[in-house]
Amino acid sequence: MNTIIFVHGLGGKPEKTWGKFTQLLTADDFFKDFKIEYYPYTTSLIKFFPWSIFPKIQHLADGLRTFINNRTTFDDKITIVTHSMGGLIARKYLVEEIKNKNKLKVKKILLFATPNKGSQLAKLSCLSRITQVGQMKKGSDFINELHNDWKSLNVEKYIQVKYVVGGKDRVVDGDSAKYFGNFGDVEVISFGNHRNIVKPKDENDDSFLIFKKFVLQRLKFLVEDYEKPQIYIPRKIINVKDYDDSSFFYIKEKLQLTLFEAILKFNKVVLLAGAGEGKTREL
Repeated sequence: MNTIIFVHGLGGKPEKTWGKFTQLLTADDFFKDFKIEYYPYTTSLIKFFPWSIFPKIQHLADGLRTFINNRTTFDDKITIVTHSMGGLIARKYLVEEIKNKNKLKVKKILLFATPNKGSQLAKLSCLSRITQVGQMKKGSDFINELHNDWKSLNVEKYIQVKYVVGGKDRVVDGDSAKYFGNFGDVEVISFGNHRNIVKPKDENDDSFLIFKKFVLQRLKFLVEDYEKPQIYIPRKIINVKDYDDSSFFYIKEKLQLTLFEAILKFNKVVLLAGAGEGKTREL
């Protein structure tokens, strides 16, 4: 099943943050077979009571893992849609999933106004006394570690990512919101500020159109997208022992595998050949 999980930001609410998104999704036939979920967690802009506890972003990422595992199946295809700090929670979750070599059920992530390089306003954390705010400071240990992990693990090799920037956002500047988005995976909503960028007025609002196009577009790098070259030499492989065994002479053809079958069977394949013999085209 296709599942969309919304993750709100600092001081936000699971559904209220997203304005008319729920209403627009319900009214759109394209999403009639999608399951919609909202990840709830404790957050606030200001700590009013000294005994209040607000989990670190790392713990919220662990909670997102539990939330996903309990509400989706092994074969579900998940799109995570985030706002502000919610993007950091989702990114931390994905980093840890890859580190732990878990199968990724999340196929896409849409980041609205996420402070990927930190927020200039988070320097006021001394006033709010909220740990989550302090973690979002530019140059904080959390931001630096997440940046290094995301880059070294090459997360965008496994997940399709879209960054959305608000042209009037005073909380998260464009450089922080677009992050690594230098290859056509950045959208800018000129009149979007940090709050209304995720509150579409109707189905023609840019925020909803960006969301809809991203969720419904075909995933990149799928086998079904592959077009075989017009000039192509079909190749098969066979275990060298079977090839040399004369007793297999009449059934050698049955023992052969295509390269695609070999990848499915052995999981990892090293393809060796001389220069110009078609390795790249075959791959």
